[in-house]
Amino acid sequence: MAQIGLRHFKYSPIENDAYTGAKKLAGAIESKASLNIAEAELYSDDELSEKAQEFTKGTLTLTVDEDSDTVFAPLLGHEKDETTGEVIKTTDDVAPFVRFW
Repeated sequence: MAQIGLRHFKYSPIENDAYTGAKKLAGAIESKASLNIAEAELYSDDELSEKAQEFTKGTLTLTVDEDSDTVFAPLLGHEKDETTGEVIKTTDDVAPFVRFW
């Protein structure tokens, strides 16, 4: 029987316009996407002659069942000290571009 649901959140950092390998994020609970699309219509001779739609920006909100520092520190641009397990945050941290699926 077919199921409708949400499972297996995965992400991949983007480096040099290439994906570097899929990693499991955490257990999927909820996903919300908010997209902003610019639209324009051009009328001539009393009829629609051209229509354009363009993606301008978007926001993806994910809810997961676990917030492991091992997964989320690199996603937020932070480092994790392997010996102490502490997350090291600085003002110069930059989150990488990633692909979610």
